[in-house]
Amino acid sequence: MKKYPYEFKLKLVKEYLSTYPTIEKSSDKYEDLSPSNIRSWVHLFKQYGEKGLKRSEKQSVYPVQFKLDVLDYRERTGSSYQKTADAFGIRFGTTVGDWHRKVQRDGVKALTETKGRIPMAEIERLKKEKKKQKLEKFNAKRFAKLERENELLRLELAYLKKLETFQDKRLPEKKKHERRSR
Repeated sequence: MKKYPYEFKLKLVKEYLSTYPTIEKSSDKYEDLSPSNIRSWVHLFKQYGEKGLKRSEKQSVYPVQFKLDVLDYRERTGSSYQKTADAFGIRFGTTVGDWHRKVQRDGVKALTETKGRIPMAEIERLKKEKKKQKLEKFNAKRFAKLERENELLRLELAYLKKLETFQDKRLPEKKKHERRSR
């Protein structure tokens, strides 16, 4: 997604509000601009004023209970994501939508997850755990292979013993005695 400077957004929104052309005409004037961008900027300007068009300095972090309250409000009122976001001072309705999808897919626990880089200690722990699981899987396969080989050897030994008894029964008594003495 292309980032537009604050001054450009402000100029475009003021131009749109003062002349009231359709959003499509505004986007035609600026060829590489989609109507949804203009619609979003106009909404932010009306809701928060000029500061609504500025990119936030840092990412907003909301507590889990706040997120649950927002989702509960949306459920009770049947509001859209954007109207719910406006009621709670959240800039974008997509944020509320993301929370809603996370809760439906993974439960309330998913709201506690934070964005950002995983600490190096956690990465190392995950690598060791993955290596250990891989080794256990390898050992399990190897053990199964050895068990199968052992079973085949037992079967072979049993077969040879049976074969020997059948051969002994066929031999005359004299030869049988000679075999035992050796």
